[in-house]
Amino acid sequence: MTRDGEQAGQPFEARTVRMKSALYGTSRTAVPLVFSRGEDGAWRAKWLHLYLRGHGSATWGGRTNQVEGGRVTATLLARSVLEREYLRVGYLAGLWRRAGREVLDAVPGDGRPVTYIGLERPAGLPDGSEGFTLDRLGDLIPA
Repeated sequence: MTRDGEQAGQPFEARTVRMKSALYGTSRTAVPLVFSRGEDGAWRAKWLHLYLRGHGSATWGGRTNQVEGGRVTATLLARSVLEREYLRVGYLAGLWRRAGREVLDAVPGDGRPVTYIGLERPAGLPDGSEGFTLDRLGDLIPA
């Protein structure tokens, strides 16, 4: 969904959806995302895009067609995705610091070249600098 600042936190509005993802499979149990509560109490959503085996009807044993009521493997699969630690730029910066490389939060004013990682390449980077923006983040991972 696309939202401007005034719409943040508002209920779902179908007109604001700009992209959809179809889930196809042989059963009727689609799990597009999962909501979880972090240790800080804040709710988070994680995209799963799973299509699980389910029962033909919407309920069985008094439970609806949901991951918690399904097979143990479905619960383990969802939990493994939730608990996985994904590669983050902060983790890479920590590795660079441990390797003795200087990691700065701002471009230094002394004109020496830097490797910049961010959403948009800032104007005025010193000559010889390299910039990694969203379209080049994959280049940070060695082949």
